Amino acid sequence: MVKAKTSTKISKDAAYYARNKARRCAEAREYMRVKRAAEAAPRTASQKPSPKDCDATNQISPASQTGDSGSASLTLFYNAFIMCRNDFDTWLDSSVPQEKNTYFHNWERYGAGISVRLYQLMSDIQDGTQSQLIYKGVCAMQMHLGRRRAERFFSVNARSLNQSIPRPSWGQLKYVDLTDNQTDHFNGIVSTLRNEADGIIEEWGGLGETRRYGKIRHMERTADSIEGLYVKWRELLDNEVLVGAKIDITTLAQEASHTLFVLGEILERVTFALSHKALYPLRRK
Repeated sequence: MVKAKTSTKISKDAAYYARNKARRCAEAREYMRVKRAAEAAPRTASQKPSPKDCDATNQISPASQTGDSGSASLTLFYNAFIMCRNDFDTWLDSSVPQEKNTYFHNWERYGAGISVRLYQLMSDIQDGTQSQLIYKGVCAMQMHLGRRRAERFFSVNARSLNQSIPRPSWGQLKYVDLTDNQTDHFNGIVSTLRNEADGIIEEWGGLGETRRYGKIRHMERTADSIEGLYVKWRELLDNEVLVGAKIDITTLAQEASHTLFVLGEILERVTFALSHKALYPLRRK
């Protein structure tokens, strides 16, 4: 009796998801590295973070603080960031809702609130030794917030994949002024990242609009593009050419903040549809 040959060839879909899993693990490791580095930074022991400091981020303004070196305002800002990060960790580790009920709505609003607080807090970020770590941390958290929040919407109601998700109340969205007196290299990098992100957001519809799904290969390329954009936004300040350059880090952090949240939601929509092909009529090519 001739034994049937068993194929060891890995399907393209299996390879794609294995590749994405490795990237998500790398992303999680990077977030933990940034988190540990931030925890190791010097802190003022007498000024511990309080809920009031973080909930009213609009009150944390360096211009309103006293002190020759601005150390008081930096302490307030850093403590507020630590509080936001701790609330993010709590939300990320909390029991995820399994159905659309009161707990689900509270859980969703809490996650959206963290995104808003981070976005508003970045209006007070100051260029310094910790700004690069904080910028990376915000990029990682906003990406996770967009993905995690969207994933729960889709899991508790598969029909919501074709519906809108309530938008966080960020207020007026900020974008870096590329005509300002900054380096041409920096303007070129941000312009490229913005154009790529805007193209994806426009194709898939902005927050609050219905998405359409179609070709599997195109959706896979979209997912790869979003993950690549996330890394580029997060690592932007690591560029050696930008060392010592005049950069509007406040507006940069805010633009990256809301952009990565939106891209995180789109990435989750794409990957969720790809992993639930039975629910959506996707084409192979």
